[in-house]
Amino acid sequence: MIRTFFVLLILVIPTLLNAQNITGILTDYQSEKGISGATLQLIDSQTNATVSYVLSDDSGKFTLALPPPGNYILEINHIAYDPEYHQLSVSNSGTEIQLPIKLRPKSKQLNEVIVQGSRATAQQKGDTIRYNINAFTTGNEEKLKNIIEKLPGLEIDDNGKIKSQGKVIEELLINGKPFFGKNHKMATENLNAKMIDDIDLINNYETFGAIKDIEGTNNKKALNIHIKEEYLGKITGDIAGLSAYDDRYKMHSNLFRFMPKFNASAILDSNNLGEQAISLRDYMDMDGNIKSDIRNNDMGNPDFGSGKIPKFLVANENNKTSRSHTAALNISAMPTDKLSINAFSILNQSRFTEQRWVEKTFFNTTNPLQSEDAIAGKMTFLFNQTKVNLEYKPNKDNLINYSAILDSGHDKGQRDTESILNGQPQNFEEDNKAIKLNFGQQLSYVTKLARNKLLSINAYQEFKKQDNRYDFLSDQQTLLPPYQRLDQQYVFKSNEIGIFSKYTQKISDHIVRGNAGFIWNRSSLELLQSALVTGQPQINRNSNYAFADVSVKKAVSLLQYNAKLEFRNYFLQPSGTTKAYLLPFAQVKLAFTDLHYLSLSYNRNISFYASDLQNNFLYADDYRNYYNPSTIVFEKPFEQNILSLNYFKFDLYNGFLFLANSSYSRNKNENTSNSINAGNYNYIAYRNDASGYSWNNLMSVEQRIKPLKSKAKATFSYWLTESYNFIGDQQNDYRTNNFSVRFSLISSFKDSWFNYEVGSQYSNYETHYQLFDSKIYTRKWTPFLNFNGQINESLIYRLDNSLEHFSTTDSERQFFKTDFKLTCKKPKTRFKYWIEGNNIFNISNPEIIATSNSNNSFSRETITRLAGYIGFGIGFEW
Repeated sequence: MIRTFFVLLILVIPTLLNAQNITGILTDYQSEKGISGATLQLIDSQTNATVSYVLSDDSGKFTLALPPPGNYILEINHIAYDPEYHQLSVSNSGTEIQLPIKLRPKSKQLNEVIVQGSRATAQQKGDTIRYNINAFTTGNEEKLKNIIEKLPGLEIDDNGKIKSQGKVIEELLINGKPFFGKNHKMATENLNAKMIDDIDLINNYETFGAIKDIEGTNNKKALNIHIKEEYLGKITGDIAGLSAYDDRYKMHSNLFRFMPKFNASAILDSNNLGEQAISLRDYMDMDGNIKSDIRNNDMGNPDFGSGKIPKFLVANENNKTSRSHTAALNISAMPTDKLSINAFSILNQSRFTEQRWVEKTFFNTTNPLQSEDAIAGKMTFLFNQTKVNLEYKPNKDNLINYSAILDSGHDKGQRDTESILNGQPQNFEEDNKAIKLNFGQQLSYVTKLARNKLLSINAYQEFKKQDNRYDFLSDQQTLLPPYQRLDQQYVFKSNEIGIFSKYTQKISDHIVRGNAGFIWNRSSLELLQSALVTGQPQINRNSNYAFADVSVKKAVSLLQYNAKLEFRNYFLQPSGTTKAYLLPFAQVKLAFTDLHYLSLSYNRNISFYASDLQNNFLYADDYRNYYNPSTIVFEKPFEQNILSLNYFKFDLYNGFLFLANSSYSRNKNENTSNSINAGNYNYIAYRNDASGYSWNNLMSVEQRIKPLKSKAKATFSYWLTESYNFIGDQQNDYRTNNFSVRFSLISSFKDSWFNYEVGSQYSNYETHYQLFDSKIYTRKWTPFLNFNGQINESLIYRLDNSLEHFSTTDSERQFFKTDFKLTCKKPKTRFKYWIEGNNIFNISNPEIIATSNSNNSFSRETITRLAGYIGFGIGFEW
């Protein structure tokens, strides 16, 4: 299949390279100055359909993709000029058409202008797309997230992250100033929709003009939220409370002040409804993201470690009860034109209880073992993230940037388990504690040496420490007699320091870069306490390396490309081994327009495993799984070869968007494990001798349907992983695939009593173990029908309905889920009242089923999920 794809690509590329453009410049008939903001439409003479659409830039220039052969009309409109019409005949020659056009000013000044008919859903100016949010919103939106979910090309994923073209937005701005870093939920779930004026999607975002002028494109995406003028310069916000059935509640308050040189935001929240301030992706970003703050960065990947993720983030809403308290503060200030200060701090405490019935099948070289576990647990998680960024520009050619991040957290869990394995009962009491402390800082200096030359010098440090404690008590002997109790503690530390410099020179349409530096990376794992091992085993690993790379990039015209070759020389301790690698990167891009392109890229990555995966002692992970000393060979790095294909097309005028991404990764020396089942317990050892591949695909289509005042959207995703592990020293090839598809039709009737969203979502997660010819899957099908509208000037309603159907290899569950909200807010008043219900037909805790797989087992879980509620709320706005 891959070979066929490349053959087709080779046949298609020459045709695409032949494609030319219609270019030109609009000037004033008298002054001959360029005219910006004019609308140019290319219309098919036969069908009268709009083929393409564009706005002239600041200098009056425009570019339209050359359409198929035929006869067309180019229509030009501007509020201050008479309309112009030009007939065009396009042949097969592929010759570029150039059109210098002069417009005549209108003879009369218009006192009032009424624009009728359809208009563009968004406007493009340089690297910025400004959304016409009025074309998508209905007037019933409550928060920023309700607006973003309706904008083409933007989406909010299950982790609360805003994505554009399948890529997470890297900078979220309020009036051009940072807002809570990468914690998007702080903005999307707290900013009131009525405050939002415009939304800009900025491609190639950069705040320092010298980098932008010389480096050009950087593929960094930002979303800038413009606040309406009436909310600027004064304190705004709201306070609200909800009381619901069976002691459910929510208290929430926002406080904002947005000014030209100062933004301040404070958010307080306390609830037991299952609403979380952070997501799993937020937590992963916190795990040391200081490298993303390095200015003019062009670095490789860090070393691989396992890390410990709080269980409640993985469980998500699959908890029996949930309680969360959050306090957050964000400040962005510009004391002078040369200095900007951005800082935020988020403090959160969450408490959860879980209840689940787990049925497991353990595979071994003889007969599989069956277990049944009734689990009841409670968890507490406390974390804080604080970040400060200082940016100083002594002049237009120099930049000094410093940032620091402090992440700390305390994860605590207790579980009581009644277990039956092969008919033998056994009870366990478990106590887990994990204390995390991460600190990162970076300093960057960038200077413009000449009109086309740039130099940057960067240094950074990332320190991580995690103290893991695990205790259990059993009513019977465990592992080796006479252990019925285990007290265990081990600590993982890592410290990475780097310094490097980068030189960039722009030569005509090409950008040439050179980069060199040195990275010191040290990690250690130490067992402080355990009844399983005597003494204090400790392992230390250093993977220091020097690197140098050179790249050349062309990011203008139809054919664009970027090629980079990095030389990396590792110094590994304690073995004293030296290893050298060449890491290439190449990308070819056909940019038909800024919003229509096809790109193909290849990248090779090398990473060494950190010491937390190279334990030299026995330790317990839970009451049934023990990790033997690792057999990972430190000198064998994890290697990835990645091939990616991306296609994107966005028609601003007709509201059509098509996105397709495909990425294929071939992996070598993967981290895997060898599992040995010894009756009641599993012994697992890490090893790094597996090879496999993964294939990830995403496709999304959106189309505005003007006659219906609606939008149709379909999203398809599929990923496949093939690799192998070892069970009882025998190789087990496994294959995991995940398929999901979602279709919806969404209306946008303005200020209407009725709007709808109808559609369906289906997902299938499946794993197959070849050694035992065993398969396990979870399928979920959810048709949904949602309504919202404005009954009158005081009443707004929302009603969401879905039928969730779960099925696994040998069982099924389904329940009807209904949420509603009726809000009353009279004009010219600051109070609002509402009645709200969530999952109202499942007031008692509903149960769902799910499947999972681990080293040598399949699991089927019946999980008690958070119950529904009905309550009354009151809020006050100022």
